Amino acid sequence: MFYAKTHFLTNAILEYAICLDISWQVIWAYIQPSSLEYLMKQEYKKMEKECNRDNVLQQLNCVISQRSIDFTKAERLKNIMTDFDNNNNTIKLRAIYNGIKHHGTVHFKGLGENFESFGVAVAGKCPPMLCRKSYTVEEIENILFDYHCAFKKYFNEIVDAIMPSEYLDNKMPFGDFIGSVINIATVCD
Repeated sequence: MFYAKTHFLTNAILEYAICLDISWQVIWAYIQPSSLEYLMKQEYKKMEKECNRDNVLQQLNCVISQRSIDFTKAERLKNIMTDFDNNNNTIKLRAIYNGIKHHGTVHFKGLGENFESFGVAVAGKCPPMLCRKSYTVEEIENILFDYHCAFKKYFNEIVDAIMPSEYLDNKMPFGDFIGSVINIATVCD
């Protein structure tokens, strides 16, 4: 039972790391070129490989420095992103995730040994061993719960910053609709 619980907690850490990457992809997709041709020809797929935290921040800084039409949105997105990055639970969760990524696992107290030094002393000193940071199940649960609450707020702020308020109105003048259909047909040829 204890092993199963630690297994699910470890998977939750990995899933939240994926969610953070997806949040960067949402911002990345927003700040990339938005022409119909770019989307229809799936040019954005070439740029997906470049999407990481540092490149997203660099692109946001570029939009901000150019003072383009959406620079205030870019500033807001950058602030949302950096505020979340600097959140104590984000830092804790990313450290645990990086430990899993580099060491293959996280050590839960009560689930096997995690020796910090050799059991034999040489000249009165015990040589250190490579070991993982240890956590209790409760520590990880608390970090995950706090992270979940912060992530939910963070992602909702991203969506609110990007999506126009009238998005769900779904209304378009008929002439604009016909023009869009013709434009799509032209791009697809």
